[in-house]
Parts: sequence; C-alpha cells; structure tokens
Amino acid sequence: MLLKLALRRAAKLGLAFTAITALLLAGCGGGGSSTPTPTASTLGGVAAVGYPIIGATVQVQCAAGSALSTTTSNTGTWQVTFSGQTAPCAVQVSGGTINGGSNTTNYHSITTTTSTNTANVSPLTDMVVANLVGTSTPDTWFAGLTSNPAPLSAITLANINASVANLAAALPQLPLGANNPLTMTFSATPGTVGDDMLAALQTAMTNSATTYATLLADASTPGFTAPAASFDTALTAAYAGTASGGSISIPAVPSGVTATAISTSQIDIVWTNVSGATSYNVYRSTSTGVQIIPGNKITSGATTSSPYADSIGLSASTLYYYKVTAVNAAGESGGSTEVSATTQAPATPAPTITSFTPGSGAVGTTVTITGTNLTAVTEVLFTGPSPSTAFASATIATHTATSISATVPASLAAGDYTISVIHPGGELAAAGTFTVTSSGGGGTGSLMGGAIQGVALNLSKTVTTLAGSGATGSADNTGIAATFYYPCCIATDGTNLYMTDTYNNKIRQIVIATGVVTTLAGSGIAGAVDGTGTAASFNHSLGITTDGTNVYVSDNYKIRKIVISTGVVSTLAGSGAYGSADGASTAASFSTPYGITTDGTNVYAADTLNHKIRQIVIATGVVTTLAGSGVAGAVDASGTAASFNLPAGITTDGTNLYVTEKGNYKVRKIVISTGAVTTLAGSGVLGAADGTGTAASFSYPMGISSDGTNLYISDLNNHNVRKIVIATGIVTTVAGSGSAGAVDATGTAASFYFPSGITNDGSSLYVADTGNNKIRKIQ
Repeated sequence: MLLKLALRRAAKLGLAFTAITALLLAGCGGGGSSTPTPTASTLGGVAAVGYPIIGATVQVQCAAGSALSTTTSNTGTWQVTFSGQTAPCAVQVSGGTINGGSNTTNYHSITTTTSTNTANVSPLTDMVVANLVGTSTPDTWFAGLTSNPAPLSAITLANINASVANLAAALPQLPLGANNPLTMTFSATPGTVGDDMLAALQTAMTNSATTYATLLADASTPGFTAPAASFDTALTAAYAGTASGGSISIPAVPSGVTATAISTSQIDIVWTNVSGATSYNVYRSTSTGVQIIPGNKITSGATTSSPYADSIGLSASTLYYYKVTAVNAAGESGGSTEVSATTQAPATPAPTITSFTPGSGAVGTTVTITGTNLTAVTEVLFTGPSPSTAFASATIATHTATSISATVPASLAAGDYTISVIHPGGELAAAGTFTVTSSGGGGTGSLMGGAIQGVALNLSKTVTTLAGSGATGSADNTGIAATFYYPCCIATDGTNLYMTDTYNNKIRQIVIATGVVTTLAGSGIAGAVDGTGTAASFNHSLGITTDGTNVYVSDNYKIRKIVISTGVVSTLAGSGAYGSADGASTAASFSTPYGITTDGTNVYAADTLNHKIRQIVIATGVVTTLAGSGVAGAVDASGTAASFNLPAGITTDGTNLYVTEKGNYKVRKIVISTGAVTTLAGSGVLGAADGTGTAASFSYPMGISSDGTNLYISDLNNHNVRKIVIATGIVTTVAGSGSAGAVDATGTAASFYFPSGITNDGSSLYVADTGNNKIRKIQ
C-alpha cells in the first residue's frame, strides 16, 4: 500500500513509496493507442459516493480539444456536449455537497471509447484511475493534464478494462465483475446495486478506520494491493447488509490461521472452523499481499474443514504466503490474516573448514579459507578479541565450493579472533585464531550519495524505533513522541537524518544522537512556493539526498534545493509540468521523479514515469539524460540504448550509480562516465529469494543506500531490508519477517510495514518505515 506508500502510498515507498506506493510509483497503464477518434456528441453520468454529489464542478479534459465544464444536478447527474474534442477523456468532480455537508475530496473517471457516452464518477472510478495511471493522487495527475494532455493518448480501452478487473479482484465482496463502475446505469438512491456498493464502501472505511487515501495507495500499485484484513472484513459485512447484498449472512473471516512446513514439498494450513461455513478456500502466492483472486486459489469446494495439506507444485526452500476464506450460499468471506511458511530445504552436505591462511595480519588483510561445500556459506565472521564476544562481518571477495577469500574488517582492534562461517545449518568455526596485528578503528567514512561510505557496516541486525509514534500526525518532538504522515525517503550527513514527510508536505530533520525531530522546511500545505523554512511549500515530496551543505528533494515534477543552515528553498530544475525535456533549470521537465542522489557535483534522479536516469549539474541546473530510452524495458546497454521500468531508488559511490526498479524487480548498475547499464541482482520476477545476482528476487525494491562495499535495499512488498555485496552480487536478508508489522527485534524476528527510504551513517542503517509512520534503526 508504498512507498502509504503503499505505503499505502504505497506503499512506498512505500514507504514505500509506496502508499508511497503511487507516490511509491506504480507504472502507468501500458499499451499504445491508434489515431484518436472523435468523441461522442455528449458525455455524462452520475457522481455519487453512496449519496449523490450535488452542485459539484465537473471538468472534462480530452486528449485534444478545449477543456469542458459543468455542474452536477440535485441527483448527481451531469452531461457535457463535445465540439472538436477527441478521446480519451478524463473527468474530475470537485466541491459541491454530499448529504448536506461539503465535499472536500476530488473524484475522477475516464473513457476512451465513443461506443458509450457514460463516465460515472465515484470512489470506485477514482480507484480505477489510480490503478490505471499508477498514482495515489489522481488530483495531481489530472492537474497535469491541463497543461499537457498528451499522456491521455496512450491510454486504451484495454488498459481501462484491466484496471477495472484489478479493482474487482481486490474488492471481491462487491459485484464489480457484472457492474462496471465507470459505465453502469444507476441512480444514487439506496437499493440499487451501484449505490449499495458505494454505501458499503463508505461504511467499511468508517468501521475499519481506513482512510480513502489508503485505498488510493492500495489501488495505485500494479495489480492493486489487497486492502488490509480489517477493511476486507468490514466491506464483507457492509455489503451483506444492503438490499443488493442479500439476506443470508456471509460467513465470518476464518481466524487462528497458521502455516507449517512439513517437508520440501508440503505446507499444512490450519484454521478455526467458522459457524455457518460450508466450505473453505485457500489462496497462495509467492509474494506477500495475497490477493483473493481465482489465479491464487489452490482448493476446491471439497475442502469443508481445517486443516488443509498444500502439496501442489511446491518447491524446496521457498517462501509461500496464504489466506483462507469461508464460503456458504451467501458468498465468500474476506481473506484471513496472511500467514507464511518456507518449505524445508533439501538435505545438503554441511560445510567443512580445512584451514585458513595467513594466521595474522593487519586490518584489510585478505584471508583465504579452504574447505568443502563452502557455496552454502552466506557470511564470514571475526569474533573476539579473546575472550570478548564481539563480532564483525568480513567482506567476501571470492567464493567457490572449496575456497573463500575475505577481508579482515577495518573496525577490528588488535587481538586474537576466531574465524567462523554462517550457513543455513548454523555457524561453523575454524580451528585456531587469527591475530590482528594493528588496530583498524574502522575510520569514519565520508559523505557520498546521502550516506556515509568507506567503512563496511558491522550489523548485529537489531531493529529499534528511533522516532515516530506510529500514529498519523506532524508533531515535532523527541523520539516516539514525534509523529509523521507517510515518511517516504531518507538521507543523512552522519549527524542528522533528513526525511520527506510526504503527506505532511514537509521536510523533517532528526538528530541521530537524540532522536529530536524538527521541521526543516515546508508549510504543511501542498504547493510549490520557494521561500525560507515553513514559508516554503512542497507537494508530496518523494526522494531526498544531501551533500552536507544542501538537501535536494524530488518534489512532484521538480527538483528542489534546501540550504541546511538557513532553510532557504529554491528550485534547482524542473518546469513543474509533466514532460521529459532536457534543458537548463526550469526549461527541463520530469515525470514523477522518485529517488535522487548526489556526488556533490551533480544530482542524479530516477525519473520514474519517464523510465530514465537524469543528471542535473548543481552549479547550473542543466539537466541531461544519462541512461534510459524513455520506454519501459529491461535492456542492459549504454546510455539511451538501455531501458528501465519504473526506476525508483538511486544511490552513488561517486563512480557508479545503483538503481532499484519497481517495474523490473531488479537492481541495476550504471557507470557514470560511460552510461553503461548492467543488472547487478534480481531475476525480474516477483519473489523473496536470497541468492547471487539474477538468482535472487525482490518484490518492488524501493530505497537503496551503500556503505561503499554493500548495498542495502528496502524491499517494499516483502516488508524487509536486503543486502547486496557489490563485488559478488550475493543477496541476503538483513532484517524483516516478510510480513507487515512493527516489531522491534533482531533480524527476521523484526517486522516492517512497507519500508521505503533507507540510508546509513557509517555504523547503522535508518529506514523510513512508511506504513508504520516511523523511522527505524538497524545497528
């Protein structure tokens, strides 16, 4: 939900970006279009949310031709007459009243065909638009069309139908398969299917304390992230209580669900049987956020009670996610709480260590470990000095079945250390000790890419909460007394953290040593005003980086600059309108840039919806395209011959750029001097597998940071933090259980909720946990 982003937003960066998940940047609907066809002579529909929207302003923007406007009637109906406009056309309804109260939310709709002249406008159609164009803020998308309607030309009827299908799959309690919310005929009165669906939606939001912004963030992700279980349950009950929902009660959602791996090819699912249920359905996916759709169902109607043994095509050592529903004549309940289990690994020979050489040396010395079955090793540790129990993780340079070369960590003091290796079966120590002859001290590293680089992090993987109560708010305070609203991205100068508080439209500063949170800039009201501190305004800012003197922010269609010492905000580049033009400063244009980074001379932006990597010279504001053809793809090549699919996070070590791709589920590398693009890690298929290079898999990787030796990735929809060894491409999981949560613990016992931004200060990682409205620390 990113990103909240998806965080809800998407979530996230969801964040998470999302949730930050539109702002966490899901992609636009695919497909090209043929030559636009003249629209029908009129276009109209009903504007309603369960009650009609009365006296609202209706704006219609088409791919060509002048904009049109009208107002809704006292029954929510509206109609405009065309004169020279060409489809596709987008619609926005704003203002007016709902059941006697003021309407404060804008709703949207869309049409591409002249065979029908209906375009209803409601929360359901708004979610269709959010899914179609990949944004949790359709307001911003629609506003951009007024100056550049060209993006409408790329939308096809097939794109729209796919988004309607995604909506129906995410909200299976509503009869959306038989009732297209864009074109169905209904009057905004109780008892009609259309009105009952909308009324149930409003009731479910109220009863589950789900915000409409959360639903839009869910909708903005590719495939439409299934709403939270609490909303799922509330919507089931709400629609069952309407005239259209029927008089027989749908069963309650199954509870007490567990998943247990029995073997390499079987996982048992257990739940508490539900009163009134005649059968149960079990849904499975290899990524979190299991959707209740036919393609995920693995049971038939013969499953009448718990438990269920899943042995359908399972692979060894693979993580699977499950939800259970209850069924009777009235229909199917919502999905249960998601559970997961990893099938058992096939029996593999344990590693052995024969020897290591040399037996002593200074920090930075390369130690070669020899033995058998060493390919299973994931980490090399130096523990000591004797008799201490402190440990440090070594950087692995080469890795074969019989030999591993690792560098003595720079953080070690002089003394005797035990060398051991970590593998799936546990830890294996080598005989004897390695003597560090001179202290390394670890150094302090240097600021690069909005993080501290030069010293590999030695993490115990302990996760704590640095700041944020978890509640939505904008309070400046200390630690968990402070509040955020979908924190998206994060950077550091080693002393402070700088964070885009996306839905608060503010840039926040956190003192690392104390957790004190203040507002560096931003009035809290969406806008694009340059000014000082809270006199300036931002519009759902996403990416952030710093060179120690200035903070740089990707803000809607602009790159903004903030002087840290004064809070003065200015526009470095970007016209503020949707586009992809290279040029100087405000003559250039972007399309929802997300992550940004800097080497002190240039700012580099992941121009997400343009599928490009852009370079901005800080001194002049001149913008050029470093890599990316501008068309979604996954081609490794140089410069504009390469292609990306929704590039999201970005960082640099001064020589290379490293980019996460939400659309390709990969991490790519770009040589700055040549623009050469290669794939560092990621299979290109959704997943959560640790492995080497393209054998590993991600689920919407978003934020990225580097210590110069390793990359750290916030894997949005896997709700965890991953590590990539730059030299080898080996991917491991640092922290996060893989399921949404807010548990402070160690390693995979901890949990996150759509983590989006990530950075490090040379000793610890800091994560913008978008869905939890918190800043988490991994040390």
